[in-house]
Amino acid sequence: MLNRMPGPDSCLISVVIPVRNRESLIVPCINSVAQQTYPPQEIIVVDDCSTDGTWRKLERAALDFPSVRPVRLSENLGAQHARNVGVKAAHFPWIAFNDSDDIWMKDKLEIQIEELQRQKADPMIVIHSDMYRQDGEDGQLRYVPLPSFEEPGSFKKVLKGYGALFQTMLVSKMALERVGFLDEDVPAYQEWETTIRLGSVCRFVHISKPLFVWRRHGGETISGNVLRGLSGYQYIIEKYGTDMIRQGGNRLYLRHLFLVAFQLFAAGNRDLSLSCLKKSEINAFSIKLSVFLMRHKMWCWLQKFLLRNFSRWQKLKMYLLG
Repeated sequence: MLNRMPGPDSCLISVVIPVRNRESLIVPCINSVAQQTYPPQEIIVVDDCSTDGTWRKLERAALDFPSVRPVRLSENLGAQHARNVGVKAAHFPWIAFNDSDDIWMKDKLEIQIEELQRQKADPMIVIHSDMYRQDGEDGQLRYVPLPSFEEPGSFKKVLKGYGALFQTMLVSKMALERVGFLDEDVPAYQEWETTIRLGSVCRFVHISKPLFVWRRHGGETISGNVLRGLSGYQYIIEKYGTDMIRQGGNRLYLRHLFLVAFQLFAAGNRDLSLSCLKKSEINAFSIKLSVFLMRHKMWCWLQKFLLRNFSRWQKLKMYLLG
């Protein structure tokens, strides 16, 4: 039976929520966290220099819920920095994250704490889950199963792509300290980069149940910025390329490299694509051939071919590279 009373042996939780200009969305987000069936001990909401009425909403939320701790930053340094500020300010040993426009299911923490107790509160585990997706404010909830990174081959699974979503993670502050907190330089794919970091020291437990609602809506997002997304992808390949080769061989590494390079090329960014290939950890014939085609006035033809046959190329790439 879940022990709901805080005490020396309890799994005490700090929730960290980065926010910027979410005046219309932050209150439902906070409500979904504060009104959990197993409520967290504190909710640290880090305002990354909002220019709308977000801070006023946070001050009001702190009056409504004593567990809410608003933190206002003086400089806009991005979501990863805001998360790090929250983690370092946390008073309790377990950290859960939410994004400022998403909603937790009411028993999210209770389900994760039950699993954490089954795992004897091992600080070197990461508990994550599936999700619901909602398109628009009134859209239907669609169940989305997410990848599991459990053993065997946990670290290789992590390096294959994607990652545990921040909104589903329950991780110890000790583990985050051990990996040097979150990388603030990664421009996109922040969750994948964080999962790789944690995968180097932690094991993962996946709960096959949706524990939060990812709300898709208008406005600028990292995932909606193609070039920024590809730069984040390339950053991770350059940072963890050696690990990819060590864990999955050349095929795993080349699969990521070509995916980024050819998407850059198909978008008309030949110089960026060439730069990506030149930084390869592997001196493979396929890379030399691709560079040759791009340089010798065949790039217009190749670009048109990729745009017209991109889905076929993806299938062929998966077949050839694994």
